[in-house]
Amino acid sequence: MSARRLGIALALLLIAAGAASLARPALLWTKAWAAPALIERAWEAGGPETPAPQPWPWADGRPVGVLSAPDLGVVRYVLGGASARVLAFGPARLSGAGPLRPTVLFGHRDTHFRFLARVAPGMTLTYTGEDRVPRRYVVRETRIADARSLTAPDDPAALVLVTCWPFEAAAALGPERFVVTAWPADRAAR
Repeated sequence: MSARRLGIALALLLIAAGAASLARPALLWTKAWAAPALIERAWEAGGPETPAPQPWPWADGRPVGVLSAPDLGVVRYVLGGASARVLAFGPARLSGAGPLRPTVLFGHRDTHFRFLARVAPGMTLTYTGEDRVPRRYVVRETRIADARSLTAPDDPAALVLVTCWPFEAAAALGPERFVVTAWPADRAAR
């Protein structure tokens, strides 16, 4: 093989390697851009009697609720099943939620639950579950808790939001969590 052909082959190989190395970040960026719109569309396709479909065919979760913080202008679509793959696309409801347990939502501190840094006792949150009934909550407390000993209130009416702490940590999955606990607005004064 001549030096010219070898040079061309090497250049093509480097171009292909460069394109391949850009493909993964481009795919991740595209998914991060498109996911919220697809999740919202899936939520709108469901109803009180019909669960929302998966936002895309290979999605690991489907929308099960909408969380909003009106004072902060925040709306987040909540996905079912708090796994790492689900949390990459939005906050997630802990599995096993039901009429006898509080609603517990998890989210990443640096993306979907970043707004929790601005939440304070007395603020109003709204959560609409699969029954499509919006429920107003008032934040009763925010606290820092050890991740190994997290507990939720015994009250099934409570709404609990959990994210990693501190918000500005360089590494994820530290030992502490930021926990927001809210009660229905009609019971908040108790």
